[in-house]
Amino acid sequence: MALLNSRVFARRLSTGSALTSVPRRLRARWLITASGRGSLPEFNREYGQLDASLGYNINDNLSLFLEGINLTDEELVQENAPARPIQFETFGKRFFMGVRGKF
Repeated sequence: MALLNSRVFARRLSTGSALTSVPRRLRARWLITASGRGSLPEFNREYGQLDASLGYNINDNLSLFLEGINLTDEELVQENAPARPIQFETFGKRFFMGVRGKF
């Protein structure tokens, strides 16, 4: 099983500054259970996900953010043989935006 996490990150700590992050996660095929449906081993196929976030500090107490998750719209596939998928999980792209405040 191989797992790779990488992140491009830029940050400037001051008022009126921006924060940017672009993480990428990759995971090779991995075993879910040794004896699943039909007494066969079940695996998740390799899976990768790309996310991104952007933040902007308006002042010391207030910031804005925008975040995107699973930008490549990946799906997770379970199988008990390479030509026999048994489950598909689709999470879709997700976007969030908001305001953060410190009191």
